[in-house]
Amino acid sequence: MKAKYALMLLIAALFQFSFTVVNPPKEKYQWHELKLGEIELFNANDSIQGELTRFTYKRGSYDLSSYTIEGDKNAAMKLFNLNGTQGNHQNQLEILNCSGNIKRDADTITIQAKSNFNKLYIFNIVKNGIVDTLTNSIQIKLVSKTLKEEFCPNLVSIFKGLNIVALPSKIKENEIFKPYHSDKTIGVFSYFAIYDERGNVKNYPPNDYVIIGGNALSVGE
Repeated sequence: MKAKYALMLLIAALFQFSFTVVNPPKEKYQWHELKLGEIELFNANDSIQGELTRFTYKRGSYDLSSYTIEGDKNAAMKLFNLNGTQGNHQNQLEILNCSGNIKRDADTITIQAKSNFNKLYIFNIVKNGIVDTLTNSIQIKLVSKTLKEEFCPNLVSIFKGLNIVALPSKIKENEIFKPYHSDKTIGVFSYFAIYDERGNVKNYPPNDYVIIGGNALSVGE
């Protein structure tokens, strides 16, 4: 009887283990909307100087937007293959080589980002896009709207960087990756401001952006 009881306990334990494996908790790299007041930490491949060898970041998507960033062991970076989308699209922000936190208050996303490198750089993903140099510690304020000027959620993904995309309510995530985007699937950054540690603030128009930490950034073809 004792042996039979022990066998039943073992079977129950194995069943519980297999159930846990089959149904893992939601991972941070999946797109998700922050709850009101929710704060999430991110560490977007931040590297301490001297520990880095070389790194490459690339984007290439069906809507033809693309960029390539190559960095050496001194975090001197080169940006090339920069192209924007064809037509309207969901605005997106990527943050690389820095760490911090992201919080949602009502319709506003607030991001604190800091890099171990000397500077942060921002560029928009359009051909010959702007490239600005920032201090290595910033605060970002972000509000998104639909093309009808209605509230638009910001979806967040934390995996090899912090990614944010403006996607209207009840629109499936796979719309982000399609080659063409209908108006009902589009959200734009209606307010996008960056505050640096010197007290300066700069506003940026709706578009796709990348913010990356490094020690130098040059732009090539």
